Amino acid sequence: MNNNTEIKKLLSRILRYSKVDLEKRLAKTSSGMTPLQYAVLTLIYSGKKSIREISREMLVSPPSLVPVVDFLENKKMVIRRSDPKDRRKIPIEITSKGSALVKRIREGLDSSPVSKSLRKMGERKVKIITKLLKELVENIEPRI
Repeated sequence: MNNNTEIKKLLSRILRYSKVDLEKRLAKTSSGMTPLQYAVLTLIYSGKKSIREISREMLVSPPSLVPVVDFLENKKMVIRRSDPKDRRKIPIEITSKGSALVKRIREGLDSSPVSKSLRKMGERKVKIITKLLKELVENIEPRI
């Protein structure tokens, strides 16, 4: 097995562990939310965004995000606003209910399997992994 294959395999396993952990956390909230819906909510948590901006950050087509935002809006997690400078743009803002859910999910992240493993590795190794993963992402993004 070459290094590329092994790295892809390891990253895939880490993603699976993280997804399973997130699904368990979401199930405990009784929100009925999927990991994709939560990912969109966390992006909006960092500041209001349009569907187009979310699409660019998540590499997902805008039409596939419309039902996700509809769900979040129906659950009173986000609200669509109008932009007085550009009527075509519809910024989406998180509500206090949405913010509370993000905070509640994030509170338990220190107990996730990935977080526990990173703590065991120590700060020095975590800094090295972080640096290498950032470099990997930076080299991928211009090509997408």
